[in-house]
Amino acid sequence: MHEDSAMRLLGYVMLSVKNNSNPAEPLSLHLNFNKNHTSIELNSSYFSNDGEKISKELVRKIETIDPKFDEKRSEPIFVEVTNGKEIPLLIKRDYSELFVDGQGVNDELTFFSIIEKVFSKN
Repeated sequence: MHEDSAMRLLGYVMLSVKNNSNPAEPLSLHLNFNKNHTSIELNSSYFSNDGEKISKELVRKIETIDPKFDEKRSEPIFVEVTNGKEIPLLIKRDYSELFVDGQGVNDELTFFSIIEKVFSKN
């Protein structure tokens, strides 16, 4: 995922780390929002239990990497690393198109479907 705003990136994953949830092994989640590719490995210790707030420690780490981290920037671009293909944040279709005979048919790769897999314990 390419995104200039670290805070927007965190907003997309915050609720997934609620209740001390961490990525399922062997996966990990890294915040990488800078040209030098300095990353911060994210885990539940950086978030409140309800997943709605980030810790001051994480804000300090972000600010060390990018002092202008809280400036509004452009829209995010999500890219599948293995093939360079852009993926949507979520599916933008009519609700009725997502079901056939009452069965879900949503198998399209989105940012949120990937985050769900990262935090899935199955």
